[in-house]
Amino acid sequence: MLKGSGIHVVSQNVYRQVPGDAVSVAPSNLGPTLINDTEEPFKTFYFARYTR
Repeated sequence: MLKGSGIHVVSQNVYRQVPGDAVSVAPSNLGPTLINDTEEPFKTFYFARYTR
């Protein structure tokens, strides 16, 4: 999370994500969900490493 905060749901785990936090997400069928539960916009940075 770069700016703002939100609720990050990964599998059956729920995290409060704030600026400076990183959440590791393993590949899954459902994928992660990031919910903005505030009035302020948030800014995130996602990256992935794919092997061939």
